[in-house]
Amino acid sequence: MALLSSIKVYPKSVTLKTDSWYYDVWAEICPAHADCREVGWYSDNTDVATVDELRGHICAQEPGTARIYAQAADGSGVRDYLTVTVTSG
Repeated sequence: MALLSSIKVYPKSVTLKTDSWYYDVWAEICPAHADCREVGWYSDNTDVATVDELRGHICAQEPGTARIYAQAADGSGVRDYLTVTVTSG
């Protein structure tokens, strides 16, 4: 079974206003021939920003900073993140 060896999330950072959405985040995974190419998304600070765990769509909640992670669903533990800064809208 070929597991993921790396994930790179793009962009590396975004700044959003409260109550706005961001849809253009994506994850590049390696190797391309991995058996499971799926990632799950999660936020380390849901008070500031939440994320759709399947699509990576980000919703800004309240001012502050959060990391949005993409983690391999194959159990390898490989992950990467982008930094989300939320400002008052």
